[in-house]
Amino acid sequence: MAILKAVAATFLITVVEAIALFYMKHNKKWGMYIAMPIFGFCVVPLLAYSLQHEGVGIVNFLWTISSVVVMFALGVYMFNERVHHLHLIGISMCLAGIALILLSHEDVDMIGGGDTGKRM
Repeated sequence: MAILKAVAATFLITVVEAIALFYMKHNKKWGMYIAMPIFGFCVVPLLAYSLQHEGVGIVNFLWTISSVVVMFALGVYMFNERVHHLHLIGISMCLAGIALILLSHEDVDMIGGGDTGKRM
């Protein structure tokens, strides 16, 4: 299914983004020189791949939400950030948004029988 390929690619973009941000934060002198090639060489092909399978709006939504969820998890587990119950509600709403996108594509496939890939 095309949407799952877009979800996987945008999740990988988020992981690459987290690695690049880590180098930028922890290596003040050389961090930018390390982060930019990592980000540029990895993100551009993954973004192009995502856009082959899904529209710009959905890819942007997936990238933003996966970035929020991954960075939240890293903050909690790696940096011992405190979690408020409202944070968990917000993260749950983000995940529910992704689930709704996935379900809406599944419904279109079942009803229309057509391709729900890239839209022009």
